[in-house]
Amino acid sequence: MRPIRKLVLCLLLAIPCVVHAQYANEPYFDAAELIRYGHVTNLVEARVAALDAVAATGELPEEMAEQARRMLEEDLPRIAGSLEEAAPQLLRDLEAALVELAELSEAGDTEALRPVAQRVADLAVEARQRLIGPEGAERNGVKAAVISRLLLGEPGVAEGYEEAVAGERWEYTLGWGALQQVKEAWAELEPEVAGRSDEVDEALFELDELYPGPIPPEDLSGDPEAGEEPAHRITSLLEGITDSNLYPERELGRVAAKGAGQASSACSAFEEGNDGLAMELTLAVQDAYESISGTVGMLAAEAHERVESALDGITGGGEEEDEEAGEGRDEVDEEERPVEEAEEPTGDPLELCRQLQQGLEEITQLFGG
Repeated sequence: MRPIRKLVLCLLLAIPCVVHAQYANEPYFDAAELIRYGHVTNLVEARVAALDAVAATGELPEEMAEQARRMLEEDLPRIAGSLEEAAPQLLRDLEAALVELAELSEAGDTEALRPVAQRVADLAVEARQRLIGPEGAERNGVKAAVISRLLLGEPGVAEGYEEAVAGERWEYTLGWGALQQVKEAWAELEPEVAGRSDEVDEALFELDELYPGPIPPEDLSGDPEAGEEPAHRITSLLEGITDSNLYPERELGRVAAKGAGQASSACSAFEEGNDGLAMELTLAVQDAYESISGTVGMLAAEAHERVESALDGITGGGEEEDEEAGEGRDEVDEEERPVEEAEEPTGDPLELCRQLQQGLEEITQLFGG
């Protein structure tokens, strides 16, 4: 991508960008699956920590009880296909533990759920070890990327604080849980890297001040974006410390190209009847595409619509977004939507997957991959 165009995209995406920066490590492009395994299993541990901390009070608000269901319905499918291939019995054990935890959480049985929550956390650690393996565990760029995802992802540290200030009080506790995983991951990474660790520690201290404990303070009226700056600062520091590109959205075309490759693998999995792996790969595409979707939507609206409709068709998403969009967008769609976009998705996962791949390939051609 040309430097000027790259700079414009960085400004649109509102991320730190050095136009000519070259990194020795490109974990999001070379080891995306390892980042996914690390992030998802750490996120499960974060949800467990949050759930357990609240359960320890003897009460369990509905918003926290929901965390167990989210682990089962949102987190597990993001690694289930790979775990089925690597350790099928471990997948069964983890799924059974999550089902039990969801039932106990729904019943509000705080005493009984705590040992089950610990079992889920232990199984998540085992799953991470099996999926990443010894060699992957030694890759500092992957570790740094997982930390960044926990800081800046949704759910995550910065997002949890922002949502809590906006009124979603118990998102605070999930943000706190994510921060505990960040600190644990940093404690593993710090001895292996040289330089600027004091600056990372300083930024973590600032986040600790936002999250002094797991229970949300009564008064959460501060700056909702107070967690954003230290989270971005840590990510930028980790880029230098590990010589790794941790903002893949700088390279919009490469993100699309990577997604097209993952979509191709998902289509093959659908053809082979391996729906678990196909869904895992589709969700991986969806998560990565989220980082560039706003920019693509502005600059390549038709291709963006094809990708979004395919993703929604496969994953069952999009209903909430459609409601939030309002009638104004519908009126624009009726008048301005190109004829070729008027066709309804077939609903067949394989056909939708091919539509997804084609849309991402078009975006790759437009922006260079």
